[in-house]
Formats: sequence, C-alpha cells, structure tokens
Amino acid sequence: MPDQPTPTDYPELISRYLSGNATDAEVQQLEAWVVSDPEHKQQFMAFKKAWILSGMQQHEPQVDVDEVWEKTASQLFNETRVVKMEPGVNRRRWLGIAATLALLVAASFWLYQNIFSDRPMSVITSNTSEEFQLPDGSQITLNRFSALHYEPLDSQRIVSLTGDAYFDVAPNPTRPFIIRTPNVEIEVVGTSFYVDAREDQPELQVMVAEGSVEVRSEAQNVRLTANEKAVFQKEDQALEEQTNDDPNFQALKTRRLIFDSSPMDYVAFALERQFDREVILNIDNPAACALNGNYNNKPLDTLLLLIENSLSIRIEQQGNTITFSGDCQ
Repeated sequence: MPDQPTPTDYPELISRYLSGNATDAEVQQLEAWVVSDPEHKQQFMAFKKAWILSGMQQHEPQVDVDEVWEKTASQLFNETRVVKMEPGVNRRRWLGIAATLALLVAASFWLYQNIFSDRPMSVITSNTSEEFQLPDGSQITLNRFSALHYEPLDSQRIVSLTGDAYFDVAPNPTRPFIIRTPNVEIEVVGTSFYVDAREDQPELQVMVAEGSVEVRSEAQNVRLTANEKAVFQKEDQALEEQTNDDPNFQALKTRRLIFDSSPMDYVAFALERQFDREVILNIDNPAACALNGNYNNKPLDTLLLLIENSLSIRIEQQGNTITFSGDCQ
C-alpha cells in the first residue's frame, strides 16, 4: 500500500492533478483529502485559481534538472588533470585550452545559478500564514487561505496570487518580477510591497514600502513609489493612485498592529485582514470610539482582551466571527 501524502505533499499532488499527470490512485487520494475538510477545499480552489492565472497549461513540461545537472557535472568534473607547461608546448594552444576550460566552468556556473537554482514553486496556506523564500531569493509572507505559484522564465519571473501577501523581491534588472491577480498585473524589478487581492473585498490594493512598482489593469496603469498605493475598484474596474495612509500594511510581515486614535471601522478592517475573521461592530456610540495602542506579535485572544480593556467594551468570539458591543468609555 503506497504511503499516504503528508500535508506538504499536497501542492505537488494538486499540480500533477491539474496538469493531467496524476495517477488514478493519486486522484483518489486528492479527492478524499478535498472532501474531508472545508479548509482543504478552500486551499484546493485557491491553488486552482493561481494555476489558471499562471497559464502553466501552455508551458512545455519542465526538464528533469537534477538529471541534466548530474550528467553535466560528470562531464565537467569526473576527470581532474594537472597540466604542466613544458618549454616545447605551444603557448597559444595552451591558452586556448585554458580559455575553453574557463568558458565551460563559467557556463556551468551560469547554468546552475540561472536555471537549476530557479525552479517552479507553489505554496498554499490554511489557517496560518507562512514565510518562505522563492528560488530567486525573494522573501514572501503569504497570509491565511492564500495561494501562490512561482514560475521562472528566461526573461521574467511570474507569480500568480490569490489572497494576500507581502513581497521583498530580489533585484534582477534583466528578469522583472510579475504578479498576476484576477484583476491587475504588477511588475517590479526589486522592491518591498504588499498586495491585497482577497476575493471578498470590494477593492484590490497594492501598497509600496520601498522601490518602484507598476500596476496594470486592462484599461489603466499607474507607477507607485514608497508611501503610495494603487486601489482597483472591482465593481467599476477603476484603477487609482493614492497616498498610502495605512499604518498596518506591513503587519503581515512585522506581526505588529499600530492604532493611533483609529476609528472602529479601521480597527475592524485591520483585524479582519490580519486574522481572517469577520468583525461585527454593535457599539452604541462608534463615533466616540478610537483605539490607541501598539501591539507587537500578540495572539488574537490576547489582542482582543487588551482592546476590550482599553475601550471598556465587550468582545465575543464565535467561530470565525468577532463581535464588538457595548458603550465606549
């Protein structure tokens, strides 16, 4: 009986299923996993959307780079020889041999750095966010219930995203980093920024911490620099450049939430984005409510208790719903 897949095996198993390369047994394993838990189905659907966005079906199958590299390495390094220059040896011929060897070594190094070390990668998350490094060196923080697929090409680095993520992109002027979402395409060379492409939000937002980012929709495009953001209205398909006044757009990476006389609707938005919960405001006088506080890497339960004590209100959790009620003091 074949070994059952572990949770880390499922992105690869889903990839084989979507590409038509899964065996009958693997298809049965995947179907059983999807129906066993609503979170599994959500992960599968997020991955499927990222797969469709990436256009992977149009690409030729990837070569077995491990096998190719093993053959190349054996040809280059299996025989080690010391070449001694004798007085009668033609110096020009020896220099030609040395140059050829240098080119072979340089070519093999380039091949390793630019092809073998840069491979496709897929990540899906469930009820916890995940920090990881792409093969090109870019650092990613992927939020809960999100999916990302990385596809390196000769002249581009393509990422397909559903959900939201924070990006620290490794610079490479010859290979731009392009993020595809259901609504816009984002292109950078090397920079830090946050993309909120959650499906349940009326807007898609791109917020830049440093560097330069170009955001393109079907009809418009904007170029952003630090402390700017792009807002795409999904209903009317409008793309707009704005000043970024969100103090918590980096919270996914820093795990820190900052509130400076923040109104309750923003507090609810920040909590929903950070913890993937629905926040309901049943406060008697919300206009009189404003939260001040700097909360560094606090678990949700602890954070809600601190907010409850700070505002003298009641906060209740039931499933994925958080309810604020009472009268602010």
